Amino acid sequence: MQVDQKYKERKDAFHTEAESLAQTEKRLSFFRLVCFLVFLAVIIVLFQFHWIAGVVSIYVAFFLFKLIVKKHEQTAYAHTIAKTLQTINSNELKVLDGEYSQHDEGLEFQDISHRYTSDLDIFGKGSLFQHVTRCQSYFGKSALASLFQGKNVNEEIHGYQQAIQELEPMIEWRQRFQAISQVGMKEDQIDGSFLEWLQRDAEIEFKPVFFFIIPIITISLLILFVKFLPWLSYLLAFVPAGVFALRNAEKINEFESGSSKHAEALQAYAKAFEWIQTEKFVIEKNKQLQRLLIQDGVGASSKIKKLSYILRQLDMRYNFFGLVINVLFPWDYYYSYRLQSWKNEHKISGHVWFEAFGEFEAISSLASLAYNNPEWTYPTLTENKEFKAIDIGHPLIHKSKRIANDFHAATQNHIKIVTGSNMGGKSTFLRTIGLNIVLANCGSKICALSLTLPYLDVYTSMRTLDALNENTSSFYAELKRLKTVLDAVDESDNVFFLLDEILKGTNSNDRHTGAKALIKGLLKKNGAGLISTHDLELGNLAQEHPDQLENVCFEVDIKGDELFFDYKLKKGVSKSFNATHLMRSMGIEV
Repeated sequence: MQVDQKYKERKDAFHTEAESLAQTEKRLSFFRLVCFLVFLAVIIVLFQFHWIAGVVSIYVAFFLFKLIVKKHEQTAYAHTIAKTLQTINSNELKVLDGEYSQHDEGLEFQDISHRYTSDLDIFGKGSLFQHVTRCQSYFGKSALASLFQGKNVNEEIHGYQQAIQELEPMIEWRQRFQAISQVGMKEDQIDGSFLEWLQRDAEIEFKPVFFFIIPIITISLLILFVKFLPWLSYLLAFVPAGVFALRNAEKINEFESGSSKHAEALQAYAKAFEWIQTEKFVIEKNKQLQRLLIQDGVGASSKIKKLSYILRQLDMRYNFFGLVINVLFPWDYYYSYRLQSWKNEHKISGHVWFEAFGEFEAISSLASLAYNNPEWTYPTLTENKEFKAIDIGHPLIHKSKRIANDFHAATQNHIKIVTGSNMGGKSTFLRTIGLNIVLANCGSKICALSLTLPYLDVYTSMRTLDALNENTSSFYAELKRLKTVLDAVDESDNVFFLLDEILKGTNSNDRHTGAKALIKGLLKKNGAGLISTHDLELGNLAQEHPDQLENVCFEVDIKGDELFFDYKLKKGVSKSFNATHLMRSMGIEV
Protein backbone atom coordinates (compact mmCIF):
# COMPACT_ATOMS: atom_id res chain seq x y z
CA MET A 1 0.00 0.00 0.00
CA GLN A 2 1.21 3.50 -0.84
CA VAL A 3 2.25 5.63 2.12
CA ASP A 4 -0.26 8.39 1.34
CA GLN A 5 -3.08 5.86 1.01
CA LYS A 6 -2.16 4.39 4.40
CA TYR A 7 -2.35 7.82 6.02
CA LYS A 8 -5.70 8.58 4.34
CA GLU A 9 -7.17 5.31 5.60
CA ARG A 10 -5.93 5.96 9.13
CA LYS A 11 -7.15 9.56 9.10
CA ASP A 12 -10.64 8.45 8.03
CA ALA A 13 -10.69 5.60 10.56
CA PHE A 14 -9.73 7.88 13.46
CA HIS A 15 -12.25 10.48 12.29
CA THR A 16 -14.99 7.85 12.51
CA GLU A 17 -13.70 6.65 15.89
CA ALA A 18 -13.55 10.21 17.24
CA GLU A 19 -17.14 10.93 16.19
CA SER A 20 -18.36 7.70 17.80
CA LEU A 21 -16.49 8.45 21.04
CA ALA A 22 -17.84 12.01 21.03
CA GLN A 23 -21.39 10.65 21.03
CA THR A 24 -20.53 8.17 23.78
CA GLU A 25 -18.94 10.95 25.81
CA LYS A 26 -22.11 13.08 25.51
CA ARG A 27 -24.31 10.18 26.62
CA LEU A 28 -22.04 9.45 29.57
CA SER A 29 -22.03 13.12 30.54
CA PHE A 30 -25.84 13.14 30.59
CA PHE A 31 -25.93 9.79 32.40
CA ARG A 32 -23.46 11.14 34.98
CA LEU A 33 -25.74 14.13 35.71
CA VAL A 34 -28.84 11.93 35.98
CA CYS A 35 -27.05 9.52 38.32
CA PHE A 36 -25.93 12.38 40.53
CA LEU A 37 -29.50 13.64 40.88
CA VAL A 38 -30.89 10.13 41.43
CA PHE A 39 -28.24 9.30 44.05
CA LEU A 40 -28.94 12.59 45.83
CA ALA A 41 -32.68 11.87 45.88
CA VAL A 42 -32.15 8.31 47.16
CA ILE A 43 -29.84 9.52 49.94
CA ILE A 44 -32.39 12.10 51.09
CA VAL A 45 -35.20 9.51 51.10
CA LEU A 46 -33.13 6.91 52.96
CA PHE A 47 -32.06 9.46 55.58
CA GLN A 48 -35.74 10.09 56.25
CA PHE A 49 -36.26 6.35 56.60
CA HIS A 50 -33.27 5.76 58.90
CA TRP A 51 -29.97 7.54 59.43
CA ILE A 52 -27.93 4.32 59.09
CA ALA A 53 -29.54 3.64 55.72
CA GLY A 54 -28.69 7.22 54.71
CA VAL A 55 -25.03 6.86 55.68
CA VAL A 56 -24.74 3.53 53.86
CA SER A 57 -26.36 5.05 50.77
CA ILE A 58 -23.77 7.84 50.75
CA TYR A 59 -20.92 5.33 50.58
CA VAL A 60 -22.65 3.22 47.92
CA ALA A 61 -23.52 6.28 45.84
CA PHE A 62 -20.01 7.63 46.13
CA PHE A 63 -18.54 4.30 44.96
CA LEU A 64 -20.93 3.98 42.00
CA PHE A 65 -20.57 7.62 41.00
CA LYS A 66 -16.80 7.29 41.09
CA LEU A 67 -17.02 4.37 38.63
CA ILE A 68 -19.23 6.44 36.32
CA VAL A 69 -16.84 9.42 36.48
CA LYS A 70 -13.88 7.13 35.75
CA LYS A 71 -15.65 5.66 32.72
CA HIS A 72 -16.51 9.16 31.49
CA GLU A 73 -12.90 10.33 31.89
CA GLN A 74 -11.58 7.26 30.07
CA THR A 75 -13.97 7.89 27.17
CA ALA A 76 -13.06 11.58 27.05
CA TYR A 77 -9.36 10.67 26.96
CA ALA A 78 -9.91 8.07 24.22
CA HIS A 79 -11.84 10.72 22.26
CA THR A 80 -8.94 13.17 22.60
CA ILE A 81 -6.43 10.51 21.50
CA ALA A 82 -8.55 9.63 18.45
CA LYS A 83 -8.81 13.30 17.42
CA THR A 84 -5.07 13.71 17.92
CA LEU A 85 -4.34 10.64 15.79
CA GLN A 86 -6.62 12.02 13.08
CA THR A 87 -4.61 15.27 13.12
CA ILE A 88 -1.30 13.36 13.10
CA ASN A 89 -2.27 11.48 9.93
CA SER A 90 -3.57 14.65 8.33
CA ASN A 91 -0.23 16.32 9.08
CA GLU A 92 1.68 13.39 7.59
CA LEU A 93 -0.25 13.83 4.35
CA LYS A 94 0.85 17.48 4.35
CA VAL A 95 4.46 16.38 4.88
CA LEU A 96 4.22 14.09 1.85
CA ASP A 97 3.12 17.16 -0.14
CA GLY A 98 6.15 19.10 1.10
CA GLU A 99 4.35 21.08 3.82
CA TYR A 100 5.73 20.70 7.34
CA SER A 101 5.33 24.16 8.85
CA GLN A 102 3.09 22.55 11.50
CA HIS A 103 6.22 21.12 13.14
CA ASP A 104 8.67 22.81 15.50
CA GLU A 105 11.55 24.69 13.84
CA GLY A 106 14.04 23.96 16.63
CA LEU A 107 15.22 27.57 16.71
CA GLU A 108 16.41 27.24 20.30
CA PHE A 109 19.12 24.86 19.06
CA GLN A 110 20.44 27.16 16.33
CA ASP A 111 24.09 28.07 16.78
CA ILE A 112 25.79 30.14 14.09
CA SER A 113 29.20 29.11 15.41
CA HIS A 114 28.47 25.40 14.91
CA ARG A 115 30.60 23.71 12.28
CA TYR A 116 27.69 23.06 9.87
CA THR A 117 24.14 23.48 11.24
CA SER A 118 23.55 27.02 9.93
CA ASP A 119 25.00 26.30 6.49
CA LEU A 120 23.05 23.06 6.04
CA ASP A 121 19.64 24.35 7.21
CA ILE A 122 19.52 21.96 10.16
CA PHE A 123 17.32 24.28 12.26
CA GLY A 124 14.83 27.00 11.39
CA LYS A 125 11.97 27.42 8.95
CA GLY A 126 11.99 24.72 6.27
CA SER A 127 14.86 22.98 8.02
CA LEU A 128 15.81 19.33 8.43
CA PHE A 129 14.69 19.47 12.07
CA GLN A 130 11.26 20.81 11.14
CA HIS A 131 10.92 18.17 8.44
CA VAL A 132 11.87 15.27 10.71
CA THR A 133 10.68 16.06 14.23
CA ARG A 134 7.61 14.40 15.66
CA CYS A 135 8.87 15.11 19.18
CA GLN A 136 6.44 16.62 21.66
CA SER A 137 8.75 17.01 24.64
CA TYR A 138 11.77 19.17 25.37
CA PHE A 139 13.77 15.98 25.91
CA GLY A 140 12.85 14.51 22.53
CA LYS A 141 13.65 17.73 20.70
CA SER A 142 16.97 17.99 22.53
CA ALA A 143 17.85 14.38 21.69
CA LEU A 144 17.03 14.88 18.00
CA ALA A 145 18.93 18.18 17.93
CA SER A 146 21.97 16.47 19.49
CA LEU A 147 21.93 13.83 16.77
CA PHE A 148 21.72 16.48 14.07
CA GLN A 149 24.54 18.44 15.72
CA GLY A 150 26.83 15.43 15.39
CA LYS A 151 27.05 14.63 19.09
CA ASN A 152 26.59 10.96 18.30
CA VAL A 153 29.76 8.88 18.21
CA ASN A 154 30.78 6.46 15.50
CA GLU A 155 30.18 3.34 17.63
CA GLU A 156 26.51 4.24 18.19
CA ILE A 157 25.48 4.70 14.56
CA HIS A 158 24.75 1.01 13.94
CA GLY A 159 22.63 0.84 17.10
CA TYR A 160 20.56 3.85 16.06
CA GLN A 161 20.19 2.53 12.52
CA GLN A 162 18.83 -0.80 13.77
CA ALA A 163 16.54 0.93 16.29
CA ILE A 164 15.09 3.16 13.55
CA GLN A 165 14.64 0.16 11.24
CA GLU A 166 12.65 -1.64 13.94
CA LEU A 167 10.29 1.28 14.52
CA GLU A 168 9.88 2.20 10.82
CA PRO A 169 7.06 -0.29 10.05
CA MET A 170 5.46 0.14 13.52
CA ILE A 171 3.18 2.97 12.40
CA GLU A 172 0.47 2.24 14.99
CA TRP A 173 2.99 2.18 17.87
CA ARG A 174 4.77 5.34 16.68
CA GLN A 175 1.66 7.40 16.10
CA ARG A 176 -0.01 6.38 19.34
CA PHE A 177 3.24 7.14 21.17
CA GLN A 178 3.20 10.59 19.56
CA ALA A 179 -0.48 11.13 20.43
CA ILE A 180 -0.06 10.03 24.06
CA SER A 181 2.93 12.34 24.40
CA GLN A 182 1.12 15.24 22.75
CA VAL A 183 -1.99 15.05 24.92
CA GLY A 184 -1.08 16.72 28.19
CA MET A 185 2.32 18.09 27.10
CA LYS A 186 1.14 20.61 24.53
CA GLU A 187 0.61 23.54 26.85
CA ASP A 188 3.10 22.63 29.57
CA GLN A 189 6.68 21.91 28.56
CA ILE A 190 8.74 20.23 31.25
CA ASP A 191 12.36 21.07 30.44
CA GLY A 192 15.87 20.96 31.85
CA SER A 193 14.93 23.29 34.70
CA PHE A 194 12.59 20.57 35.97
CA LEU A 195 15.52 18.14 36.17
CA GLU A 196 17.48 20.78 38.06
CA TRP A 197 14.54 21.16 40.44
CA LEU A 198 14.62 17.40 41.08
CA GLN A 199 18.13 17.86 42.47
CA ARG A 200 17.16 20.57 44.96
CA ASP A 201 16.32 19.53 48.50
CA ALA A 202 13.93 21.24 50.87
CA GLU A 203 15.36 23.59 53.48
CA ILE A 204 13.07 22.03 56.05
CA GLU A 205 14.04 19.56 58.72
CA PHE A 206 11.19 17.09 58.42
CA LYS A 207 10.01 15.41 61.63
CA PRO A 208 7.24 12.85 60.93
CA VAL A 209 6.12 13.09 64.55
CA PHE A 210 4.35 16.36 63.63
CA PHE A 211 1.98 14.38 61.38
CA PHE A 212 0.45 13.01 64.59
CA ILE A 213 1.09 15.76 67.14
CA ILE A 214 -0.63 18.58 65.22
CA PRO A 215 -3.97 16.72 64.65
CA ILE A 216 -3.94 15.47 68.27
CA ILE A 217 -3.42 19.00 69.61
CA THR A 218 -6.14 20.40 67.32
CA ILE A 219 -8.70 17.71 68.18
CA SER A 220 -7.90 17.88 71.92
CA LEU A 221 -8.30 21.66 72.02
CA LEU A 222 -11.50 21.45 70.03
CA ILE A 223 -13.01 18.96 72.46
CA LEU A 224 -11.84 21.05 75.43
CA PHE A 225 -13.28 24.30 74.04
CA VAL A 226 -16.55 22.66 73.03
CA LYS A 227 -17.02 21.37 76.55
CA PHE A 228 -15.97 24.39 78.60
CA LEU A 229 -15.95 27.57 76.47
CA PRO A 230 -18.39 29.53 74.24
CA TRP A 231 -18.70 28.44 70.60
CA LEU A 232 -16.62 31.31 69.11
CA SER A 233 -13.67 30.09 71.15
CA TYR A 234 -13.69 26.89 69.06
CA LEU A 235 -11.66 28.75 66.49
CA LEU A 236 -8.74 28.90 68.93
CA ALA A 237 -8.36 25.14 68.55
CA PHE A 238 -7.08 25.67 65.00
CA VAL A 239 -4.39 28.19 65.95
CA PRO A 240 -1.53 25.71 66.60
CA ALA A 241 -2.02 23.99 63.21
CA GLY A 242 -2.39 27.37 61.48
CA VAL A 243 0.78 28.75 63.05
CA PHE A 244 2.66 25.57 62.11
CA ALA A 245 1.45 25.87 58.49
CA LEU A 246 2.40 29.55 58.24
CA ARG A 247 5.79 28.92 59.77
CA ASN A 248 6.71 26.48 56.99
CA ALA A 249 4.74 28.08 54.14
CA GLU A 250 7.58 30.14 52.66
CA LYS A 251 10.07 27.27 52.67
CA ILE A 252 7.47 24.91 51.20
CA ASN A 253 6.71 27.41 48.42
CA GLU A 254 10.40 27.70 47.65
CA PHE A 255 10.84 23.93 47.73
CA GLU A 256 7.87 23.25 45.47
CA SER A 257 8.88 26.16 43.15
CA GLY A 258 5.65 26.04 41.14
CA SER A 259 6.28 22.47 40.02
CA SER A 260 2.74 21.46 40.94
CA LYS A 261 1.70 23.02 37.61
CA HIS A 262 3.46 20.08 35.92
CA ALA A 263 1.15 17.48 37.48
CA GLU A 264 -0.97 17.03 34.33
CA ALA A 265 2.06 16.88 32.03
CA LEU A 266 3.64 14.27 34.31
CA GLN A 267 0.51 12.16 33.91
CA ALA A 268 1.06 12.33 30.14
CA TYR A 269 4.68 11.29 30.62
CA ALA A 270 3.55 8.39 32.80
CA LYS A 271 1.23 7.14 30.04
CA ALA A 272 3.98 7.54 27.44
CA PHE A 273 6.48 5.71 29.67
CA GLU A 274 3.96 2.90 30.09
CA TRP A 275 3.50 2.69 26.31
CA ILE A 276 7.24 2.16 25.94
CA GLN A 277 7.49 -0.26 28.88
CA THR A 278 4.83 -2.65 27.58
CA GLU A 279 6.18 -3.02 24.02
CA LYS A 280 8.24 -6.09 23.09
CA PHE A 281 11.24 -4.76 21.24
CA VAL A 282 13.75 -6.99 19.46
CA ILE A 283 16.62 -4.61 18.69
CA GLU A 284 19.12 -4.19 21.53
CA LYS A 285 19.21 -0.36 21.35
CA ASN A 286 15.45 -0.12 21.91
CA LYS A 287 15.55 -2.81 24.59
CA GLN A 288 18.38 -0.97 26.34
CA LEU A 289 16.40 2.29 26.41
CA GLN A 290 13.33 0.38 27.58
CA ARG A 291 15.28 -1.17 30.46
CA LEU A 292 16.20 2.32 31.67
CA LEU A 293 12.48 2.86 32.32
CA ILE A 294 12.13 -0.33 34.38
CA GLN A 295 14.12 -0.69 37.57
CA ASP A 296 13.77 -3.59 40.01
CA GLY A 297 10.72 -4.74 38.08
CA VAL A 298 8.87 -1.44 38.66
CA GLY A 299 8.21 0.85 35.73
CA ALA A 300 9.03 4.54 35.75
CA SER A 301 5.40 5.22 34.79
CA SER A 302 4.09 4.27 38.23
CA LYS A 303 6.76 6.37 39.94
CA ILE A 304 5.96 9.39 37.78
CA LYS A 305 2.25 8.92 38.56
CA LYS A 306 3.15 9.01 42.24
CA LEU A 307 5.09 12.26 41.75
CA SER A 308 2.13 13.75 39.87
CA TYR A 309 -0.21 12.76 42.70
CA ILE A 310 2.06 14.34 45.34
CA LEU A 311 2.28 17.58 43.38
CA ARG A 312 -1.51 17.70 42.95
CA GLN A 313 -1.95 17.34 46.70
CA LEU A 314 0.54 20.15 47.30
CA ASP A 315 -1.33 22.29 44.80
CA MET A 316 -4.43 22.15 47.02
CA ARG A 317 -2.96 24.77 49.34
CA TYR A 318 -3.96 27.34 46.73
CA ASN A 319 -7.70 26.63 47.15
CA PHE A 320 -10.23 26.79 49.97
CA PHE A 321 -9.95 23.08 50.75
CA GLY A 322 -6.21 23.46 51.31
CA LEU A 323 -6.78 26.36 53.69
CA VAL A 324 -9.31 24.39 55.71
CA ILE A 325 -7.35 21.17 55.93
CA ASN A 326 -4.10 22.89 56.92
CA VAL A 327 -5.71 24.12 60.14
CA LEU A 328 -6.67 20.53 60.95
CA PHE A 329 -3.73 18.56 59.65
CA PRO A 330 -0.20 19.59 58.43
CA TRP A 331 -1.16 18.80 54.82
CA ASP A 332 1.53 20.88 53.06
CA TYR A 333 4.19 19.72 55.49
CA TYR A 334 3.20 16.06 55.02
CA TYR A 335 3.21 16.17 51.19
CA SER A 336 6.43 18.19 51.15
CA TYR A 337 7.95 15.38 53.20
CA ARG A 338 6.62 12.83 50.68
CA LEU A 339 8.00 14.93 47.82
CA GLN A 340 11.43 15.06 49.45
CA SER A 341 11.28 11.29 50.01
CA TRP A 342 10.42 10.79 46.32
CA LYS A 343 13.35 13.00 45.30
CA ASN A 344 15.75 11.16 47.59
CA GLU A 345 14.81 7.90 45.91
CA HIS A 346 14.52 8.99 42.27
CA LYS A 347 16.38 12.27 41.67
CA ILE A 348 19.16 10.45 39.78
CA SER A 349 17.01 7.92 37.95
CA GLY A 350 14.59 10.73 37.02
CA HIS A 351 17.23 12.19 34.71
CA VAL A 352 17.71 8.77 33.11
CA TRP A 353 13.97 8.27 32.51
CA PHE A 354 13.40 11.57 30.75
CA GLU A 355 16.56 11.27 28.65
CA ALA A 356 15.64 7.71 27.58
CA PHE A 357 12.16 8.95 26.69
CA GLY A 358 13.72 11.74 24.62
CA GLU A 359 15.85 9.25 22.70
CA PHE A 360 12.74 7.21 21.91
CA GLU A 361 11.05 10.33 20.53
CA ALA A 362 14.10 11.10 18.37
CA ILE A 363 14.32 7.52 17.06
CA SER A 364 10.58 7.47 16.39
CA SER A 365 10.87 10.75 14.46
CA LEU A 366 13.63 9.35 12.24
CA ALA A 367 11.54 6.19 11.79
CA SER A 368 8.67 8.36 10.51
CA LEU A 369 11.07 9.97 8.02
CA ALA A 370 12.10 6.50 6.86
CA TYR A 371 8.49 5.31 6.55
CA ASN A 372 7.50 8.39 4.53
CA ASN A 373 10.33 7.78 2.06
CA PRO A 374 10.32 4.08 1.06
CA GLU A 375 12.51 4.90 -1.95
CA TRP A 376 15.33 6.10 0.35
CA THR A 377 17.87 3.67 1.77
CA TYR A 378 19.92 3.03 4.89
CA PRO A 379 23.59 3.77 4.18
CA THR A 380 26.34 1.22 4.49
CA LEU A 381 29.11 2.30 6.85
CA THR A 382 32.55 1.09 5.94
CA GLU A 383 36.18 1.55 6.94
CA ASN A 384 37.11 2.35 3.32
CA LYS A 385 37.87 6.02 2.77
CA GLU A 386 35.38 6.40 -0.07
CA PHE A 387 32.03 8.10 -0.52
CA LYS A 388 29.94 6.25 -3.13
CA ALA A 389 26.39 7.38 -3.84
CA ILE A 390 23.89 6.46 -6.52
CA ASP A 391 21.03 8.89 -7.19
CA ILE A 392 21.76 11.05 -4.16
CA GLY A 393 19.37 13.98 -3.72
CA HIS A 394 18.58 16.87 -1.39
CA PRO A 395 16.37 15.55 1.46
CA LEU A 396 14.44 18.83 1.83
CA ILE A 397 13.49 19.20 -1.84
CA HIS A 398 10.19 17.53 -2.72
CA LYS A 399 10.68 14.40 -4.81
CA SER A 400 8.66 15.92 -7.66
CA LYS A 401 11.35 18.62 -8.06
CA ARG A 402 14.41 16.81 -6.75
CA ILE A 403 17.26 16.07 -9.17
CA ALA A 404 19.53 13.22 -8.09
CA ASN A 405 23.15 12.61 -9.03
CA ASP A 406 25.67 9.84 -8.76
CA PHE A 407 28.71 10.88 -6.77
CA HIS A 408 31.99 9.19 -5.94
CA ALA A 409 34.82 10.76 -3.97
CA ALA A 410 37.74 9.73 -1.81
CA THR A 411 37.32 10.98 1.75
CA GLN A 412 41.03 11.51 2.36
CA ASN A 413 43.58 13.56 0.42
CA HIS A 414 41.11 14.42 -2.33
CA ILE A 415 39.23 17.62 -3.23
CA LYS A 416 36.61 18.15 -5.90
CA ILE A 417 36.37 21.69 -7.29
CA VAL A 418 32.79 22.44 -8.31
CA THR A 419 32.27 25.15 -10.92
CA GLY A 420 29.14 26.36 -12.63
CA SER A 421 27.02 29.35 -13.50
CA ASN A 422 24.75 31.24 -11.13
CA MET A 423 21.72 29.22 -9.98
CA GLY A 424 23.28 26.12 -11.55
CA GLY A 425 23.03 24.01 -8.38
CA LYS A 426 26.52 24.18 -6.82
CA SER A 427 25.44 25.25 -3.31
CA THR A 428 22.44 22.91 -3.36
CA PHE A 429 24.70 20.00 -4.25
CA LEU A 430 27.09 20.79 -1.40
CA ARG A 431 24.13 20.82 0.98
CA THR A 432 22.88 17.58 -0.55
CA ILE A 433 26.12 15.84 0.37
CA GLY A 434 26.28 17.48 3.81
CA LEU A 435 22.70 16.72 4.82
CA ASN A 436 22.95 13.09 3.79
CA ILE A 437 26.15 12.68 5.80
CA VAL A 438 24.38 14.19 8.82
CA LEU A 439 21.46 11.77 8.37
CA ALA A 440 23.84 8.84 7.94
CA ASN A 441 25.59 9.76 11.20
CA CYS A 442 22.20 9.59 12.96
CA GLY A 443 21.57 6.06 11.70
CA SER A 444 18.79 7.43 9.50
CA LYS A 445 17.72 6.60 6.00
CA ILE A 446 19.34 8.89 3.45
CA CYS A 447 18.02 10.42 0.24
CA ALA A 448 19.73 8.12 -2.24
CA LEU A 449 19.30 4.82 -4.01
CA SER A 450 22.47 3.63 -2.28
CA LEU A 451 25.28 5.14 -0.24
CA THR A 452 28.51 3.70 1.12
CA LEU A 453 30.70 5.88 3.30
CA PRO A 454 32.95 5.90 6.37
CA TYR A 455 32.11 7.91 9.48
CA LEU A 456 32.67 11.56 8.54
CA ASP A 457 32.76 14.82 10.50
CA VAL A 458 31.24 17.54 8.34
CA TYR A 459 32.70 21.06 8.36
CA THR A 460 31.27 23.85 6.21
CA SER A 461 31.91 27.43 5.20
CA MET A 462 28.95 28.61 3.17
CA ARG A 463 27.09 31.41 4.92
CA THR A 464 29.40 33.70 6.82
CA LEU A 465 27.74 36.84 8.19
CA ASP A 466 28.97 40.07 9.75
CA ALA A 467 29.32 39.71 13.51
CA LEU A 468 28.48 43.22 14.72
CA ASN A 469 28.78 42.24 18.37
CA GLU A 470 32.38 41.16 17.69
CA ASN A 471 33.04 44.09 15.35
CA THR A 472 34.04 41.70 12.54
CA SER A 473 33.16 41.67 8.84
CA SER A 474 31.79 38.70 6.95
CA PHE A 475 35.19 38.27 5.28
CA TYR A 476 36.94 38.02 8.65
CA ALA A 477 34.21 35.66 9.87
CA GLU A 478 34.87 33.48 6.83
CA LEU A 479 38.61 33.45 7.55
CA LYS A 480 37.89 32.29 11.11
CA ARG A 481 35.68 29.51 9.77
CA LEU A 482 38.33 28.43 7.25
CA LYS A 483 40.93 28.38 10.03
CA THR A 484 38.61 26.08 11.99
CA VAL A 485 38.38 23.76 8.97
CA LEU A 486 42.17 23.71 8.54
CA ASP A 487 42.67 22.91 12.23
CA ALA A 488 40.08 20.13 12.10
CA VAL A 489 41.69 18.56 9.02
CA ASP A 490 45.05 18.73 10.78
CA GLU A 491 43.71 16.92 13.85
CA SER A 492 41.51 14.25 12.28
CA ASP A 493 41.42 12.05 9.20
CA ASN A 494 37.64 11.78 9.01
CA VAL A 495 36.82 15.44 8.25
CA PHE A 496 34.84 16.15 5.10
CA PHE A 497 34.54 19.85 4.29
CA LEU A 498 32.07 21.75 2.11
CA LEU A 499 33.30 25.21 1.13
CA ASP A 500 31.11 27.47 -0.99
CA GLU A 501 32.56 30.45 -2.88
CA ILE A 502 35.60 30.83 -0.64
CA LEU A 503 37.14 34.27 -0.01
CA LYS A 504 34.29 36.05 -1.79
CA GLY A 505 34.87 39.17 0.32
CA THR A 506 38.00 40.36 -1.48
CA ASN A 507 39.09 41.31 -5.01
CA SER A 508 39.41 38.68 -7.74
CA ASN A 509 43.21 38.51 -7.82
CA ASP A 510 43.50 38.31 -4.05
CA ARG A 511 40.71 35.74 -3.94
CA HIS A 512 42.39 33.56 -6.58
CA THR A 513 45.76 33.67 -4.80
CA GLY A 514 44.21 32.99 -1.42
CA ALA A 515 42.01 30.15 -2.73
CA LYS A 516 44.99 28.42 -4.35
CA ALA A 517 46.94 28.67 -1.12
CA LEU A 518 44.01 27.28 0.87
CA ILE A 519 43.50 24.33 -1.48
CA LYS A 520 47.19 23.45 -1.41
CA GLY A 521 47.21 23.78 2.37
CA LEU A 522 44.26 21.40 2.67
CA LEU A 523 45.94 18.88 0.38
CA LYS A 524 49.13 19.00 2.48
CA LYS A 525 46.99 17.98 5.46
CA ASN A 526 45.39 15.14 3.43
CA GLY A 527 42.07 16.98 3.52
CA ALA A 528 38.97 15.89 1.58
CA GLY A 529 35.81 17.63 0.52
CA LEU A 530 34.09 19.88 -2.00
CA ILE A 531 34.92 23.47 -2.90
CA SER A 532 32.55 25.41 -5.15
CA THR A 533 33.79 28.48 -6.99
CA HIS A 534 33.18 30.87 -9.88
CA ASP A 535 36.94 31.15 -10.31
CA LEU A 536 37.43 28.88 -13.33
CA GLU A 537 41.22 29.27 -13.17
CA LEU A 538 41.24 27.18 -10.00
CA GLY A 539 40.37 24.28 -12.27
CA ASN A 540 43.91 24.39 -13.63
CA LEU A 541 45.19 23.13 -10.28
CA ALA A 542 43.93 19.67 -11.23
CA GLN A 543 46.75 19.47 -13.79
CA GLU A 544 49.30 20.01 -11.00
CA HIS A 545 47.63 17.51 -8.66
CA PRO A 546 45.82 15.01 -10.91
CA ASP A 547 45.44 12.37 -8.19
CA GLN A 548 44.25 14.77 -5.51
CA LEU A 549 42.10 17.30 -7.37
CA GLU A 550 39.17 16.73 -9.71
CA ASN A 551 36.96 19.22 -11.54
CA VAL A 552 33.21 18.73 -11.64
CA CYS A 553 30.59 21.21 -12.77
CA PHE A 554 26.98 22.16 -13.37
CA GLU A 555 26.14 23.59 -16.80
CA VAL A 556 23.28 25.68 -18.16
CA ASP A 557 21.85 25.72 -21.66
CA ILE A 558 20.98 29.12 -23.10
CA LYS A 559 18.40 29.17 -25.86
CA GLY A 560 17.58 32.66 -26.94
CA ASP A 561 16.70 34.59 -23.82
CA GLU A 562 15.85 31.48 -21.81
CA LEU A 563 18.04 29.51 -19.41
CA PHE A 564 17.67 25.75 -18.94
CA PHE A 565 19.20 24.08 -15.88
CA ASP A 566 19.43 20.30 -15.67
CA TYR A 567 21.21 20.29 -12.25
CA LYS A 568 23.20 17.22 -13.30
CA LEU A 569 26.78 16.88 -12.13
CA LYS A 570 29.32 16.61 -14.94
CA LYS A 571 33.07 16.19 -15.14
CA GLY A 572 35.35 19.08 -16.02
CA VAL A 573 35.30 22.85 -15.63
CA SER A 574 32.11 24.77 -16.40
CA LYS A 575 31.95 26.53 -19.73
CA SER A 576 28.67 28.39 -19.28
CA PHE A 577 27.98 31.90 -17.97
CA ASN A 578 24.57 33.39 -17.25
CA ALA A 579 24.96 36.57 -15.20
CA THR A 580 24.15 38.95 -18.07
CA HIS A 581 21.21 36.81 -19.19
CA LEU A 582 19.79 36.85 -15.64
CA MET A 583 20.20 40.63 -15.48
CA ARG A 584 18.39 41.11 -18.79
CA SER A 585 15.59 38.75 -17.69
CA MET A 586 15.04 41.01 -14.66
CA GLY A 587 14.89 44.14 -16.82
CA ILE A 588 18.37 45.38 -15.96
CA GLU A 589 20.01 47.03 -18.96
CA VAL A 590 23.36 45.48 -19.86
